[in-house]
Order: sequence, then structure tokens, then C-alpha cells
Amino acid sequence: MNIKAIGFDLDDTLYDRFDIYRNVFNLIEERYCALNITFDDFNMELQRISIEEYSLFSRGYKDKQTYKIDRVKRTYSYFGRSISNNLAKLFDVLYRFFRNKIMTREKVNEVLCRLKNETNLTIFILTNGPTVDQRDKIEVLQIEQYFPKDKVFISESVGWSKPSREIFKYVEDKLSISNEEILYIGDHYHNDIQAGKNCGWHTVFFNFENTNQPLAADYAVHDFSEFEKLLEKLNIL
Repeated sequence: MNIKAIGFDLDDTLYDRFDIYRNVFNLIEERYCALNITFDDFNMELQRISIEEYSLFSRGYKDKQTYKIDRVKRTYSYFGRSISNNLAKLFDVLYRFFRNKIMTREKVNEVLCRLKNETNLTIFILTNGPTVDQRDKIEVLQIEQYFPKDKVFISESVGWSKPSREIFKYVEDKLSISNEEILYIGDHYHNDIQAGKNCGWHTVFFNFENTNQPLAADYAVHDFSEFEKLLEKLNIL
């Protein structure tokens, strides 16, 4: 295996996005609208609906503000509660507040630093999401030194979203690196692992939830210590 580029998903891979939603959910639950359910149940539905709503936004059917409000209102409606636009907006305000406190997962910076020092290796980010939001997260995480702007590929800016083949091919063309020379790590089976494999990339499933390893994944790790050891085993580090 001759790897010339290593790509990273952003959300839930380089940091734990669920911590943000957990803080927002707990505050809303305590002060404004109690669903009396677990965060895990709430978050599972929120993530499902968010994917649907983001798809509508990315295809131009909704603006950013509407999709963010609708995903929250639909989630609460699923659990039998109708909430106002103002409360849905508050959810998003709180989300942005807690988002500005995110930190990289343990060992991320050490691994990125080692990879950055490899002279014949390119590292990049490939992420779905609004451009401003994703760049804000990268700034808060303080990882800009590892990923120059031309090595950060965000779906809204590119014009395609994972799992479309077009966005993976776009990255290959911009990096001038062929598909079999790319290793990509992500947490989402459909968008990251299956889509990456369909495009000929090598994939690492970031299994932070300890679920079954997707059959499509070449490798699976549970944290960045394991990822570092994998890179050493593959003679990348």
C-alpha cells in the first residue's frame, strides 16, 4: 500500500459532536421543554432528521436558518411535543455557544503533528456541512496549522456532499493524487466508509461507539491511539 494522502472527516471524528448536543438537550430539558427521554434516544432521532434537513438545504430547497430550525422542531414533534420557532432558535443559539468550547479528541493533535512532519504525505479534511460553520469549528479546535485552507474540502463550498462520488473525485483532482493512494478515516458508515470504498479509497472506520465494524471498512479503530498504531503498522508513520 503506497499512501500519499490521509483524509479526515471532521464531525464526530476529530472531536465529539455529541457533547455539544448533550449539553443543549440537558439545558432545554431542564428549563424549557422536558421530553423525559434519554439523550441517546433524542440524539438518534435528531441526527436522522438532521441528515434529511441538510440534504434539503444542500440541494437549495431550504436556507440555512430554516433547515436548522426545522430539524429541531421535527425532532421534538417526533417525541410528541410541538415547540415554537423561538425555542428552536434557542436550541441553535445554545448549539453555537457550546460548539465554541469543543476540543479535539485525545491524541488527535499528536497524530496530526506526526503526520504533518512526514515530507511525502498530504493530510486533508473532507466534511459535510455549511462552510462558515465547519471553518469555525476548525478554528476553535486550533488545527488550522495542520490543514491549510486548500486542504479543507467542505461540501457547501465544493457543491457536492458525501456520499456522492463527485466530491471524492473532486478531492483527488485537487490533490493530484489517485484514489488508491488515499486513506480516509471517518465515523459514518454510509457517508465515509461505504462511499470512500466505492471510490477506491482505503478506509478506516472510527468506531467510537463500539458498534459492529462495517464490512466495507479496511480497518477499524476506537480511538486515536489505535489509529496511530495502525499508521505505524502500515509504515505510514
